[in-house]
Amino acid sequence: MNKVRLEAVIPTAATLLSLSLAASLGATEPKLKVGDAAPSMQVAKWLKGGPVTKFESGQVYVVEFWATWCGPCKQSMPHLTELAKKFDGKARIIGVSIWETEKTDHAKRLAAVAKFVEAMGEKMNYGVAADDNEGFMARNWMEAADEGGIPTAFIVGKDGKIAWIGYPWGGLDRALEQAVAGTLDPKAVQAEAAERQRLREARNRERELLKPVSDLQAQKKPAEAVAALDKLEGEHPEMADKTGYLRYKLLMAYDQPAAYRQVRKMLDGELKNNPSGLYGIARDLTDPPGPKTKDWDLAFAVSQRACELSKFSNPSYLATLGEAYAGKGNYPKAIETMELALNKAAADDSLPDGSQKYLQRRLQAIKAAQEKAASPTESK
Repeated sequence: MNKVRLEAVIPTAATLLSLSLAASLGATEPKLKVGDAAPSMQVAKWLKGGPVTKFESGQVYVVEFWATWCGPCKQSMPHLTELAKKFDGKARIIGVSIWETEKTDHAKRLAAVAKFVEAMGEKMNYGVAADDNEGFMARNWMEAADEGGIPTAFIVGKDGKIAWIGYPWGGLDRALEQAVAGTLDPKAVQAEAAERQRLREARNRERELLKPVSDLQAQKKPAEAVAALDKLEGEHPEMADKTGYLRYKLLMAYDQPAAYRQVRKMLDGELKNNPSGLYGIARDLTDPPGPKTKDWDLAFAVSQRACELSKFSNPSYLATLGEAYAGKGNYPKAIETMELALNKAAADDSLPDGSQKYLQRRLQAIKAAQEKAASPTESK
């Protein structure tokens, strides 16, 4: 079935852990760190704003990396526009597209990025460029700094050196204001960078420990992977509270009842107050066609909790709750909830293109199911 999936805005730690199984392993010291001279700017094309060929002395820059497929990147763009306006003449904001899905047809890649930028319009009102065909920006900025997630922003200070690295919602406003004012405390920034490095090394150690599991997962041996996970948790009990989501995904491949028991365990534990993690599972349980045997009571409990934590404001979470209501046969509530999801989606710029059309199709499918359920059974 071809359709648009509604994505969580920020992935959970458990989701990131499972996604990291495909990532390269090993902990290495970043080649590019705070205090180092900023690499040069080499891009394939400038799509908005004048080109930056070098970092001028006395000028502050923000170089932020994003991709067209990245929901959190899209969510951060209006705020970057606000920063560009606020610091006009004092700091220049630059967004650079990297890691696009098209890897070989560069003309097609650039056209897709240009189309995205045009569609964003005034919501992306700052300098925008696309990485070159060799991936210079991704390699010499992100990979050199050992940054594996987007969006990520680099502040280049008035001296042309990296002054700060982090997520747009993780202190960029404060750091930029201080960089412009000349009050950015190098010791505080270094301490923050050291903490990021500590967390990065911890993640790399976890990846090393999980490698036997990831190898079996890649070989499509989920039962053996679960056995390896049992062995890992026996040897490293501290990992037990970080692998619940991974265990659930592995179990879903061959033992749905066990997977559902795992979900119930997480619902009362590590995911109880994690709305995006709950949403990821709710989507699995409700997304048509989804599991062969659906547990609608469990799907309802998971999606309901995600909606409670988000105060029933997230359209993606509401969509799964609507599906759960329909699965339980409560069509009036399903329709009401899906219509609320549509209203919320209309005001949410972070959702993927086509989300509203997908919700409309699901709403119509639920209404059709309601009509079918209300019709008398034809006698044969």
